[in-house]
Amino acid sequence: MGIRKIKAEIKDAFNLVADDYDPFMEETLHVRAQREMVDKLREEIRGRVLDVGTGTGVIAVNAARIPGAKVTASDFSVEMVKRAVKNAAEAGVEVDFIIDDVEEAPFPGERFDVVISSLGLLWYGDKEKALREMVRVSRRSGKIIIIEEEGTPRRNRVESLNDRLRRFFNAIEKLETPITLGEVEEKMSSMGLTPTRRVRARIDEYHGFIGVVFRRPRGSA
Repeated sequence: MGIRKIKAEIKDAFNLVADDYDPFMEETLHVRAQREMVDKLREEIRGRVLDVGTGTGVIAVNAARIPGAKVTASDFSVEMVKRAVKNAAEAGVEVDFIIDDVEEAPFPGERFDVVISSLGLLWYGDKEKALREMVRVSRRSGKIIIIEEEGTPRRNRVESLNDRLRRFFNAIEKLETPITLGEVEEKMSSMGLTPTRRVRARIDEYHGFIGVVFRRPRGSA
């Protein structure tokens, strides 16, 4: 299956479950852990911020609460972005949401002080291209923050996993293309970026999130 078809199927799957997604993420404590990650990283999140693969906007909404952060958030799922817009309105924060593909970011170079990708790398078809786009749109001396899961998620042991969500995960797991943070660091190193900080948020004894901050050198092209 080609990358275009895989991306189309991933987009369709997320469009299907947009209204069910937040209750599931709340029950599995993902939302709490994402909020904790933003809180732990708040001193890194300043200026123009881009949250790629924003989904329903959990990271973007919480980043927008940080004084001095002006947040733009993007995702290729129309329905997930619609839900994110509602979430931002309910939270009373301002986020500029757009629909786009991180692998073809519609921004000029060196536009953002901080670029965040949370739980998104699993779904990017061309991961190196996505990372290069994140670096391209970040300013020199800017930061790229990668947040991913570590451990074993408990997807199949929660009450809110209704038939629609079960179909979603059954379909989406066949389309996942995992990448380790070690591989991410190698790719970022090849672009001249090194990790400057790591933070973690636990969900349970088996599972949690890890966030890695990369800084772009002042002189990098």
